[in-house]
Formats: sequence, C-alpha cells, structure tokens
Amino acid sequence: MKLLISSLQVSQSGSKGHLHPAIELALEAQCRGWQVAMLPVPGTFGPQDQRQLDRAGIDWIKPPLLPEGVLKSRSSLAELTQNSQTNHLAYQSFLIDPLKYQFNGLIELLTQFNPDAVLYDLLVYGVPLAAQVAGIPAFGYCAGLKLLAQDRLLQSYRQVQNRITNSMQQFLTLNGLTANFHYLEMLSASGNYVFAPEALSSHPTANFPLTLAGPLPVSDNRGDCHTDLCELNNQFEIKGHPVVVSFGSVLDPYDYPDICEIIFTVAQRYQRQILISSPQFAHNKKLLPNHVVAMEYLPLPALLPQTSVFIHHGGANSFSEALYFGVPQILIPLTNDQPIQGELLNNSKAGFSIAPADFSRQWLEHCLACIFDPTDPVHNNIDRLKWLYQQGDGPATVLNDITLCLQNADSKSCSEERGA
Repeated sequence: MKLLISSLQVSQSGSKGHLHPAIELALEAQCRGWQVAMLPVPGTFGPQDQRQLDRAGIDWIKPPLLPEGVLKSRSSLAELTQNSQTNHLAYQSFLIDPLKYQFNGLIELLTQFNPDAVLYDLLVYGVPLAAQVAGIPAFGYCAGLKLLAQDRLLQSYRQVQNRITNSMQQFLTLNGLTANFHYLEMLSASGNYVFAPEALSSHPTANFPLTLAGPLPVSDNRGDCHTDLCELNNQFEIKGHPVVVSFGSVLDPYDYPDICEIIFTVAQRYQRQILISSPQFAHNKKLLPNHVVAMEYLPLPALLPQTSVFIHHGGANSFSEALYFGVPQILIPLTNDQPIQGELLNNSKAGFSIAPADFSRQWLEHCLACIFDPTDPVHNNIDRLKWLYQQGDGPATVLNDITLCLQNADSKSCSEERGA
C-alpha cells in the first residue's frame, strides 16, 4: 500500500496541532509496511519540523513553491486572528490564496508519487481537489473536534466561511471542480475521521460520512520527546512539578499580559515554577519574575508527564495530549474552535475552562485549590479519561477503514468487469 498524508502547514514550524496527528498516522502506516510520505501545504516544513520528521524516520515531499508574501508570518497570523473583523483574512491566506499558485503543481506531485490513497487534513483544500483530478481516492481527518461540535460553538467559523465562500467557489468553478464543506472543513465522500473516544462526546448525527476513530496515541518515536527535553534540561533545572503554559504554535502568551500576570502571581503563591512557551518572553527574559522560565518552544509530550498543571489556549492537540497523559488542565479558549474543547472539558469535569474576559485571580485560585487537593473529584475524572485515551488507537482505525474501502472498491470494479 502506498499512502500520501497531507498536513496543513500555515507558517514555518507554526502548525504543531496539525503536524502531530499526521505523524501518528504515518507511523502507523510504517508499522504496517506501507510506503508513506507526508506532503505539507500550503507552506513547507520549517527546520524544527524537519528535524522531528528525520528523527521519526518519515519521508516528506516539498510542496509547490509560493510567491513571497502569499503566506503570512506567525506574528501576522496571530494579529489577524485576534480581531473578529480580520479573522477571515488569516484563513483565506492559507486556505484559498495559495490554490491558484499550487494547484497544477499538486496534480503533478500526486501523479508522480501515484499513491493508492490520499489521507488529508480537512483544512487542506488543494490536495483532495488534485486527487479528484488525478482519480485517486481521498479520505479526510479532522485534526480537531469541530465535526463533533454543536452549531452554537461554531459561529466564528460560520462568519469566516461566509466571508471566504465566494473566493472558494470562484476557484472551483474556474477549474470545473466540486466540493462539500462542513463550515471550513472540505469533506471527503469516502470517509471523514475524528480522533476522540465515544465517551467524550455524543456527536450529532451527521449528513456526511463520519467515523469517531478513537484517540490519537503519543508515540515515543514521534520525534519530539527525548532530544528536546535533554536540551531543555541543559539550559535550566526543572524544579519539582512545574506549571506549563502554552498558547499553541501561533499565539504567544506575551500578547496577553493581563492573563499572564494573574498566572505568574497565583503560581508564585503556590511556590510553583512556570515553564512558558513564548518566543517574545524568551527574547525579553528581564520582564519575567524568577520563578518563570520562557522558551521559544516546549516539547510538551516530554514535559506533560511531570507537569502539575497545564494552562493553555484550548487547542485540540494540546487538549488531547493532556488527557492522554492525565495532566490537570486549565483552558482559556482564545479563538475559533477552542471553545469546543473548553465545553468538552467542563462537561467531563476533568478540568476547568473559562472565557478570557472572565479569567480572574479568584477563579484561577479556585481551580488550583481543586487540582492541588488529591481528594477532589476532578482527579477521578482525569484518570478515567486518561485510561480511555491510552486504550484507543485512532490511526489504526483510520487505516483499517481505508484498507477495507479500497478492497471493496477493487472487488466492485472486478465484479463490474466480469458482468461486462
């Protein structure tokens, strides 16, 4: 079996939440002896991501080049996404604007690699459309949990969709293509997969193919665990069980000073060291109190098992990894799909989530008091979900399903030939 996995890459080393599910799928394919390669779009992998893929032993293909300025920088994307009036421009910059420059090149890449199937992140548009032209079966997976969310939690996505629909439709019409969408996700007619256990959410009946595949693992050979942690320990001493703060690959905690000040103050009261993922704080360390250490990037899979509390923005990858390791988490959903994870966490009673506007010192103190009390019921719920996440194997479910679909398609084709 030959498989091409296409991962969303919006800026250089700025798409970890999309990279890691793709890596887990690639590792599962390798274990089966399949020939597999990853194709990032619209941007290419940055040096840090390339080192991770090298350590994991995963081949990847460079996407067609884009003219300078088409893709936004990480800081530009962050600025756009924080403003409801410009939010759609961030999405248009990596979902639609690159299509006219890359589409023909993507068709050529798929024709040259000639996979039996394409497996694509549902926020990748060019690759499944190119597969449509090339006649290659394409299956989609959602790196987040948006396909499970109630419509009321997706209003920001609806606003973005409404503002970029005309541009997308113009491209489809120009190239004689068709596509179906669930908000911003480009759906596959063959199969669409979400990585979560059934117990986490009772998803509504969908009017498109949808499989709840089970959780993603966090594999030891994913390439981002041990080496980076050794480098981290060489720079400073991790004291006890620190509080880890991260707002993902695009947003920087430095840009949320009111939230950071509360976290710094309350953690100091509990005599906890803080490790914070922040390029700007890392370059302005004089602004930080002594108990706070900033790094441009933190290897979360290596850190989370020894973390007392994980405070983050509610990204789907951060959310699922914390559940996998059984780490108490506090969510401050900042943009778009992040309230989905916040509601799931509150409903499961395995952590705490609150809107940024309501975040306060009193609320954080309440959360930490519960988390630092070993008898609090939150720990039973965390342990229950940890067990569910460590039992699941989403990549295996997805690849089993693809194998079965292709076998059935071959059988149907053979039957049609015999009938003819």
